[in-house]
Amino acid sequence: MSDEKPILKAELDELRRIRDEIRVKAHLGRLEAEEKWNDLEEKWQDLEAKASQIARESGEALDDVRSAAGLLAQELGNTYRDIKRRLLP
Repeated sequence: MSDEKPILKAELDELRRIRDEIRVKAHLGRLEAEEKWNDLEEKWQDLEAKASQIARESGEALDDVRSAAGLLAQELGNTYRDIKRRLLP
């Protein structure tokens, strides 16, 4: 019976170590996700502004704005999908 106490203590110590490691990684992951989200929100507002500008512009300027908006939309989509994949595996 006394042999079981050290085994249980070792198992609890290992579980505690794993739990602490997960807690730290989860915290860092939240911070990273929040930072990415804030960057994305700025880009989202830029995209919305460009979309509004597309509605007002015409001719050659329209092609430039449309191209920039398309690239920004593609970047946003890729980053949103990456965040979703990390949060919802």
